[in-house]
Amino acid sequence: MGNPLVVPVLCLECLLTFPFFPLFTEHTNHTQQQHHPLHTPRDNNRENKEKFAKRRLALTSDTLYFSLLISCLLWLFSSNPFVTISYLFGATSGTAYAYGLGKYVETIGGSIDDIEEEGAGAGIGSARFAFLILLFVVVGKFRDQGLLEIPSIMGFFTYQLASLGQGLREIDD
Repeated sequence: MGNPLVVPVLCLECLLTFPFFPLFTEHTNHTQQQHHPLHTPRDNNRENKEKFAKRRLALTSDTLYFSLLISCLLWLFSSNPFVTISYLFGATSGTAYAYGLGKYVETIGGSIDDIEEEGAGAGIGSARFAFLILLFVVVGKFRDQGLLEIPSIMGFFTYQLASLGQGLREIDD
């Protein structure tokens, strides 16, 4: 006679993978198979923090790299040395801002226990706008001595190039 019709037994995993689940085949017992090791939420949280810390460090170091590269090019091609000095001052402020931004993002979604464990450095994220304000104050104060506004502001936003580079980079976790 032929094979009798097998009625599928559906579990939650099969429902989640519905397009790939063959409807009229025998169902395997998912409780006997171990698909992936179980992690506690704390282990997973720690792993995510370590990954983010690596990415934050990469963003800061990429910002510093782009800043030094562009300042060297400005030093070679600009006739006014204050263009390079202004750019470096803005780039230094932008690097500090990018570090503070990373520290701020790291605290999002955490609990009060996480803040107590982190301890030092958690407040730098709140003060990240101080670097931008300080940039405008110092540039305004030393404008008469030759510090330029536009290269300083362009230097500050160099962290955006590093952020774009991070977005285009393929990350294998």
